[in-house]
Amino acid sequence: MFYYFYLSLAILFEIAATSLLKLSQGFSKLFFGCLALMFYGLCFFFLSLSLKGIQLNLAYAIDRKSTRLNSSHSDRSR
Repeated sequence: MFYYFYLSLAILFEIAATSLLKLSQGFSKLFFGCLALMFYGLCFFFLSLSLKGIQLNLAYAIDRKSTRLNSSHSDRSR
């Protein structure tokens, strides 16, 4: 059951990293850019842990759906 927790962590780190990429303004703000890269690394780490117990197609579907919901939510706030 920890596999879904790992997948949730991977999704959260991916969303945070994507937000940090925007804050880095094309890596002109190095702190946010480096933090985004670190978060993407953590995202892939937790995704690899989750794939030990969840099939790849299911993990991908959950990840894409959750990030799509996040991006549509952030588009509305503009």
